[in-house]
Amino acid sequence: ISQDIIYLTPGQSFFGVAKYSLFILIASLFKKELIIHVHGNHLGTAYSELSGWKKRFFKLLLSKMTKGIVLSKSLRPNLSPFLAQTQIFELHNFAQAYLSQQLRPPATDQLQLVYLSNLMEEKGILVLLEALKMLEKDAIPYKAKIAGHIDPDNQDRVEAALSQLGHTQYIGVVHGLDKKELLDWGNTFVLPTFYTMEGQPIAILEAMATQNAIVTTAHAGIPDIIKDKKHGYFVAKNDPRSLYQQLKYLQDHLEEVAKMAQNNSSYFQEHFTPTQFEERLLRILKA
Repeated sequence: ISQDIIYLTPGQSFFGVAKYSLFILIASLFKKELIIHVHGNHLGTAYSELSGWKKRFFKLLLSKMTKGIVLSKSLRPNLSPFLAQTQIFELHNFAQAYLSQQLRPPATDQLQLVYLSNLMEEKGILVLLEALKMLEKDAIPYKAKIAGHIDPDNQDRVEAALSQLGHTQYIGVVHGLDKKELLDWGNTFVLPTFYTMEGQPIAILEAMATQNAIVTTAHAGIPDIIKDKKHGYFVAKNDPRSLYQQLKYLQDHLEEVAKMAQNNSSYFQEHFTPTQFEERLLRILKA
């Protein structure tokens, strides 16, 4: 092995780590620097659920690492069973710079909601659709656009719920400038996630880059980057009424939405650009 530093981003499961076992053991034998970068919040849980030789082998492999990187402070326990605290570093995600360029002022006359993620139950899509149904029942004005791949496991439920909504549009999967146009259109990004493997959704950073207030859950590493009533609002997990009540409040306080949306754009520029990510990663590699 000619490289001095070996950088790995394995899956958060036994097989996700074990498939690199030969590579890890050889690199360790040659005393190479081994760095693991964990992008979610499931690695520690996966380890705790193992037993017997699998658990011992899992720990052996990860204990060979010389450094570990997690997305933020609350995710450090994912590597604590294997590395000393001084070997664990925090590195926030980033969003692409083009999203924060040539921004339109966010809408101020009504809620314009965006959901951008896989349409899977644990990401909160059914919670959102139920909350939107409540808004329509109470004649609370809003518009919503939903983008992402529909999980086949709940496709029928999602499509049925969408068919009942008069002010919500499903626009499919978006990339590049189509994604920017969607996020520019919105003033409030909604992601009521309780996803088991959630780390820090990049879509939240993308939404802040494009001047959106954030409505989400205090789940996984999200509270490390989103402060309640400063960058947006936290709602209860898997609770449509909690989300409905928060969205109703925001429609009644659109001046708060506008202020948060603009502040989030500055917050993004201060913390989550690609340049800042590169600089922090290089500091960790050199530490």
